[in-house]
Amino acid sequence: MLNGYLRMYPFILRLNFQLLFNFVLSLSNNRYFLNQNLKVMDNAKNSVRLSGFTGTDPVIVNYAGSKKMGRISLAVNEAYKNNSGEFVNKTQWFNLVFWNRKVELLEAAITKGTQISIEGKLNNQLYTDKKGEQRFSTEIIVNAIEVIST
Repeated sequence: MLNGYLRMYPFILRLNFQLLFNFVLSLSNNRYFLNQNLKVMDNAKNSVRLSGFTGTDPVIVNYAGSKKMGRISLAVNEAYKNNSGEFVNKTQWFNLVFWNRKVELLEAAITKGTQISIEGKLNNQLYTDKKGEQRFSTEIIVNAIEVIST
């Protein structure tokens, strides 16, 4: 029998590696266990989480029947090291769309330069511009918003 000791302050655990190996092997052969992991990913379809700074003041549109829509752009900064070892800062812009009650928060608390965190879903649109050309745009329909700093 293969035994070992693992120190986890303030405890010392005695491990039986053969039993641990058999347990892990039984989990990997269990189809129910594998299907449970796949179900977690099913819930993550079309989900976006972003945190960044607003690039414009909100644009609010009022529709009939007390419906409101708000639009704003969000800048998300990313820093990474390139092949030559230099740090590179990259900014990506996203178009956000708010509906109804979320527009009230948008009007009251968000201006250009506000740091926010959002959760939403992607929405793709195909449209024809004034020149008659087909255009494609992607926007994020916001489900939840948190104002980090103003």
